[in-house]
Amino acid sequence: MDPSPSKLRIKQLSERLLNLQSGLEEEKQSRVESFQSKLKGLESKVENSQLNFESKFKLLKDQVNKLGESIAEERMARELLDERKSKELKLVENNLNIDLNLLKQSRRDNEAKVNKLLDEKLFSLRLDLAKEKKVREEVSEQQHQQLEENINRLNSIVEGEAAAREEGIEKLNQHIHDEFHNFEEELGTEKKDREEANSTMLKMLEEMQERLLQELLAERKERQGTEETLLKLLEETCLRVETSLRTSAI
Repeated sequence: MDPSPSKLRIKQLSERLLNLQSGLEEEKQSRVESFQSKLKGLESKVENSQLNFESKFKLLKDQVNKLGESIAEERMARELLDERKSKELKLVENNLNIDLNLLKQSRRDNEAKVNKLLDEKLFSLRLDLAKEKKVREEVSEQQHQQLEENINRLNSIVEGEAAAREEGIEKLNQHIHDEFHNFEEELGTEKKDREEANSTMLKMLEEMQERLLQELLAERKERQGTEETLLKLLEETCLRVETSLRTSAI
């Protein structure tokens, strides 16, 4: 008896499911194996990385320890240097204080000397000023007397010069008056001579004018006679020419 189609189909599906299940298990197994191999690779990388990190950390730790030791040594050296510099600064400060005190004492001594010298100089100047004032007063009195004498002498000289100047001005005015009178006389004489010369010249001009008029009249009369003669000669010539022409025509 042949199986029914549904059973065949179910059988086929069952086989197919079995095949799929076996394929899934194989794939699952292969994935697990692949994952395990990758996990082992990661573990080996982590171990290698940890080893490298430990070696680097150890090296860094050694360097840090050495750096700490060098810093400690440098700090100790700096402290020693600071202590030595502090001692030197304190010594310099003490020396400066000593020098400053000496300088202050020296300045006080110098100020005392300068004040003493100034007092002596001022006293000497006051004495000199008093002497100079006395001498100046005496000289001023003498100069005042000399000035009065000079002023009186200058006044007398000025008065004499004024009188002489007035006399000179009067003489100058008289001289100018005389010169002006002489100039007027010379001017009158020159004017008279000029008038006589003008009269003589005018007379000569009149005579010359008369003579020129006579010469012009004579020349005009002579020119008229010459013109008349020329006209007559011209008329005679014309008559002769006409007569000659008539004779030739006959």
